[in-house]
Amino acid sequence: MTKTAWGWNNDTFAVTSPAGRHILRISANADRTEVEFEHEVLSRLAALASLPFATPLPLRSIGGATVEPFETDRGQRPATLFPVIPGRHPDDGQTDAVAAGAAAFGELDRVLATIEIAGPTPPTNTGLASISRSVPTLAGIEDAIGDEAAALVRAVSDETAELVRSLPQQLIHHDFALGNVLLDGTTVVGILDFEFCGVDVRANELAGALGLVITKTTADQLWRPVLAAYLRALPLGDDERRALPALTRLSRAAGLVWWVGRERQGLSSKTDTAERIERLLSIDAWVTRNADELVETALAAG
Repeated sequence: MTKTAWGWNNDTFAVTSPAGRHILRISANADRTEVEFEHEVLSRLAALASLPFATPLPLRSIGGATVEPFETDRGQRPATLFPVIPGRHPDDGQTDAVAAGAAAFGELDRVLATIEIAGPTPPTNTGLASISRSVPTLAGIEDAIGDEAAALVRAVSDETAELVRSLPQQLIHHDFALGNVLLDGTTVVGILDFEFCGVDVRANELAGALGLVITKTTADQLWRPVLAAYLRALPLGDDERRALPALTRLSRAAGLVWWVGRERQGLSSKTDTAERIERLLSIDAWVTRNADELVETALAAG
């Protein structure tokens, strides 16, 4: 077992044995019930066999379970073993590859819309005070993120409260990241990390992708191809497209609240939280400058 250099939310190990190459994930946040919900989603996707790329499928232990307890310094945590999906991750400078990843997420969400599963409700972006068990209220969040960011988080929460209730919801992946895309050349061969998969506002997937790429130094060359690629794969309604500026702010506010929760649990540092504060403020400034163009481009796409 070798600790990987990637994986923010969990402890992840590369495992090499006579049985082949595998990935061991020890969940830092999710409990067993939540991990089992994720595995049910993955099982349903595998049974549908309708995607042109691979998604993870957990192995079963000798006892027949896909989740087993793993002893850590924080007590027993749920552990899952996955076969390795070969491929490489795109980088910020590969516009075509990043856009291909966005298209794959659109294809994935189109298929996820056909799956209905009763189970626990994973964190969503529709209510910022429900993102983390450790942040049950936004009251006093200034202590963790300062007055400016706290005011912005509350403003975003107020701005989107009614909006999110009016938009279509479905099961979505909920974690667009370049580290969750696997490529062979510029062809997507795998989508990883379904631990945040759950029912949420459908357009939050694309908003989350935009919230990622516009924090990159290559933002100007990335955001339009990402927007167009996702919308070709999964055309959203006009109301959803008009909501993208507000939802993009919401996606980053939700990410910041999530990291405040991790800091309170002792799973991350103040430095990690400070980085997310800067990202939220940067996103807010970008959206303020570019909201009209973002909506116009979205309405013309797909």
